Amino acid sequence: MDDPPAAGALYIAGPDGSDNTMIGRRWEYTVPFGWSPDGSRIAYVTGTDSPDSRALYTNTRDGSDERRVSELAELVSPIWDFFWSPTPVAP
Repeated sequence: MDDPPAAGALYIAGPDGSDNTMIGRRWEYTVPFGWSPDGSRIAYVTGTDSPDSRALYTNTRDGSDERRVSELAELVSPIWDFFWSPTPVAP
């Protein structure tokens, strides 16, 4: 990627700091985040200071399959934590 990362960019790297891969979009913040139970996907809340931009996303370890899971713009306060369910949960 040619553009410099935003201040809140989320990266995955090897234990020695090599193989840096930026996950997700270049937003102002990307918190919180957490790995799926099988370690194949990472979930994160990301956006800008604009409440309309907040959303929950998942992505693969190599950053190649970002998926928007939920719109968060309607929330009054930000999400500070979330949990993966080992089985699908019906709404």
